[in-house]
Amino acid sequence: MWNNLFDPENSFWSFMAKIADIFYVSLIFLLFSLPLITIGASITALLSFTLKQSENRDGYIFKTFLNAFKMNFKQSTAVYILTMLVGSFFFLDYYALFTFTLPQIFKILTFSAVTFLAIVSIMIIIYIFPLIAYYRVSLKKAIKDSLYLAINNIGSTVFIMLIYTFISYLCYRYTLFSFLFVALGFFAVSPIFSRIFRKIDEVPQT
Repeated sequence: MWNNLFDPENSFWSFMAKIADIFYVSLIFLLFSLPLITIGASITALLSFTLKQSENRDGYIFKTFLNAFKMNFKQSTAVYILTMLVGSFFFLDYYALFTFTLPQIFKILTFSAVTFLAIVSIMIIIYIFPLIAYYRVSLKKAIKDSLYLAINNIGSTVFIMLIYTFISYLCYRYTLFSFLFVALGFFAVSPIFSRIFRKIDEVPQT
């Protein structure tokens, strides 16, 4: 019994090791995100690590994170800036709709169109960072493939959205620990992304 308890391979110690990994990589993520402009590259690097963890392709945490950060810096930063611009666009649209006096039919039609575009954009954003982390792919292809995967795996997409919504609430409620919640969220969704990507890799190329 005691030998099993102190066996580093048993489920308890494996679980504790995972918790330690999450805490450590979340601190690295926080450190690399502090310049703000590097948040996109940090997200991709964090996902690169969590995706490998989900497939039991363990490696050195800092080395894996740093290599992914450097390799995907330009592309991830471009995606991050684009995401901020798209987010600002929708924020201003909703602000105008709820602030200015406009004809009711115009408000309804505009609100419906903006909401539809916002949902499509969120679906793309959900998949684009994991795609960049998992594959070497151009930005144009990443955007196209993200939308394709989101629609063709709509059940998983909705589930991921719910997880991210919950993580966003935790970040809002306990802002000081946001970096840890983000890491936990990515650990939670990475097995889903890995399963989707493996399915793609198993499809014979014609």
